[in-house]
Amino acid sequence: MPSAEGEPRQMLFNKVSFVDQEGSIAGLIGVITDVTRYKETERALETSEARFRVLTESSLDLISVMEEDGKIRYQSPALRHLMGFDPAETVGKNVFDMIHRDDVENARAAFGRVIERRSNEPIEFRIRHRDGMWRTFESLGTNCLANPHIGGVVFNSRDITDRKMISSSISTTSRTSTTRSGTTSATSCCARFRGGCRNASASKTRSRARAATNSSCSSTASTRVAAPRSSPRKC
Repeated sequence: MPSAEGEPRQMLFNKVSFVDQEGSIAGLIGVITDVTRYKETERALETSEARFRVLTESSLDLISVMEEDGKIRYQSPALRHLMGFDPAETVGKNVFDMIHRDDVENARAAFGRVIERRSNEPIEFRIRHRDGMWRTFESLGTNCLANPHIGGVVFNSRDITDRKMISSSISTTSRTSTTRSGTTSATSCCARFRGGCRNASASKTRSRARAATNSSCSSTASTRVAAPRSSPRKC
């Protein structure tokens, strides 16, 4: 139905019949309500939900919505290839029951800071895969508890297990190379030092030998000079 300005409006028509004292229908009461804005809001919400669904279902990262106490309200389909679980299997569970016990305390503290300070700090923790292996995840949380369309804390999480393993391997290789380099340098220095010591020792030995030879020669010459001449024999 168009308005006075010619704009199309959506109307909701309700009617109620009423009867007279004899029970016969005496008339109708009709109520017409303009629901144009309501319908526009409804369509916008449907569009937003459809967009959100497309984004979450096509994302490689895991998108989760949790209540203030950590209870899972929503998990995106990425959970299947990241953790091996169907999203419906985890809804209603508490996320802290799934995290490695050594990481629970830090995860709880970071979760609390996201809620209290509305911070977007990353949270790193280990969580068990369906195959029993522990995977390392990094999550970034956003407090949307006050948003009536969400009413929870939204987390965007990704598996960083392979990245952590590569980083650890590079660090180990670097330390090993540094240790080997230091050992080689020390060995080389010791070898040069020992070579220098041997050369110095040989030089000292040769010097002592020459000194001993010269001393011997001088002593012999002195003896020859000092020896008396034998007197001629008389005939």
